[in-house]
Amino acid sequence: VEIQAEGEEYNLLERYKNHLCEFFIVSQVDLTRGPKRVRVGQAGGNKCPRCWYYSEQTGTHADHPELCLKCTGALT
Repeated sequence: VEIQAEGEEYNLLERYKNHLCEFFIVSQVDLTRGPKRVRVGQAGGNKCPRCWYYSEQTGTHADHPELCLKCTGALT
């Protein structure tokens, strides 16, 4: 999800930017300043078989090569 916002809306989203994926139940959220706009597309990276989120960091940990870093952290 790509979100463009300005003013108070941007400030609110920026405050919670680390949690926007969980709020919207999506793999990635990109927040930028600009006229209000929301665009939805396919997330980059590979799908984690544990949480089903797509991440470009999936498969980068040697101990759990099939998982994303969030799931790897939960298991270690």
